[in-house]
Amino acid sequence: MNKEKIKNNIKYSAIQGLSWMDFCAIVGFAATYLSIRGYSSTEIGVILAADNIISLIIQPFLADLADRSSKFSVVRILSALFGIMAVCAIVISLTDTKCLLIAVLYAIMAGMMNASGGFSISLQFLMGSGESKVNFGICRAVGSLCYAILASVLGTMVEKISENCIPVSIAIISALFFLMMMIARRRGSLRSRKEDTSKGHTLREFIRLNPKFIWMMLAAAMLFFEQTLLNNFMIMIVENVGGGSAEMGYLSAVTAVLELPCMIFFSRLAKKFRCSTLLMFSIIMFGVKGFATLFATNMIMLFMAYAIQFFAFALYTPAIVYYAELTVAKEDTVKAQSGFNLVSSLGAVFSSVLGGLLIDNIGVSYTILVAAIVASAGAVIAVFALQQTGSARAGKEVIDGR
Repeated sequence: MNKEKIKNNIKYSAIQGLSWMDFCAIVGFAATYLSIRGYSSTEIGVILAADNIISLIIQPFLADLADRSSKFSVVRILSALFGIMAVCAIVISLTDTKCLLIAVLYAIMAGMMNASGGFSISLQFLMGSGESKVNFGICRAVGSLCYAILASVLGTMVEKISENCIPVSIAIISALFFLMMMIARRRGSLRSRKEDTSKGHTLREFIRLNPKFIWMMLAAAMLFFEQTLLNNFMIMIVENVGGGSAEMGYLSAVTAVLELPCMIFFSRLAKKFRCSTLLMFSIIMFGVKGFATLFATNMIMLFMAYAIQFFAFALYTPAIVYYAELTVAKEDTVKAQSGFNLVSSLGAVFSSVLGGLLIDNIGVSYTILVAAIVASAGAVIAVFALQQTGSARAGKEVIDGR
């Protein structure tokens, strides 16, 4: 690995680390924070649905700007999103009672976080090229490691100190990410996307040219119905088997750590298997995880069920990134990456609203059953929509950046 590639991997690892720490605090601990503040499961579901609706509205618009306008770069968009998150978190940390302001600001903050995902992924394509290109799997693994560390620490801090540790952590992390983007802009360490791509297609043209890709996006939305429910309402699931906030933090941490090997060694897996094959396997495992969670009756069984994350989300995350890169035109890559992030938000909207309502009305177990069925239906759609990505050698070229 040459010096330029090492430098780029360190930079992108820092970006992934801060981004996923923010996601941990904002989304992973949303139900914990809001429930302590007195919100019901239904109210929490509405707030989390609202954040995904915000993300759904702004993501396509911002992605189109990033692909088609030199004035609105990915770096500038991320700077704005994380700047807004920092401001929202500061205000929330200063408000100590249940009120409409907290609900609105939390929805905006989480909406900005969800909208940032596709753009954070797209940054890898602006950091070097050829032999200097970043290894997404390794850098994304750093993100999972940072998520795990913060989850374990934050869960204990909430129990030992107060729930206000959550918005304070968000404000600090968001400010650090914003500062990193500002430094990158001033130093010009991220090259302009316009140096590498021609003018991207419009959204309408993109949909017309990629019909199977659109069906895969629908499948992804159904997968994330389950993924979001198991994450956003984790505290309720943990309490259902006798645990608490600390156990939830440990479960989040262990789950994130289990993602590391899969992400780190994904490039090696892609040399032996088609990217499409790996993606299909991970999609099937989402349903398996859902049913395993359904039958968990204690914390040990719940840990085992969530450990299936190793074969599901952990494998899906790098696989879907490279699948998008292999199946759409180069000038539409931001649109494609943001597209999967967009439908993840769409699945999360339904998951948040229905999840909260279902938990309040039919209980945790039946709610998990609904989520597992939806994820399994998404896997069926993926079977017919998945495009073969060619030989493993082709996948290797994209993954290794050669």
